[in-house]
Amino acid sequence: LREAMRGAEILINATSIGMQGEEIEGIEDVLHRNLLVMDLVYNPRETPLLRLARERKARVVEGWKMLLHQGAISFEIWTREKAPLEVMESILQKML
Repeated sequence: LREAMRGAEILINATSIGMQGEEIEGIEDVLHRNLLVMDLVYNPRETPLLRLARERKARVVEGWKMLLHQGAISFEIWTREKAPLEVMESILQKML
């Protein structure tokens, strides 16, 4: 993993790893403050990957943000109306 991540600026977890508290083996070795880490898992909001990334001072993006924006795009496609993003975010925050 270290070799594959050499020089990387972004790390995206697009797997289900983290939904049950599992950690990505060897990930600690590649996390650093100049890395942007996005975990597409949105439940739990704080996955082991995001926790480790924060500890290493990396920038993080939580998976619920992608869920929110996917929902907004779907809303706009189906209704041809602008999505009420703030309302959607408020409801999503309560549901998670």
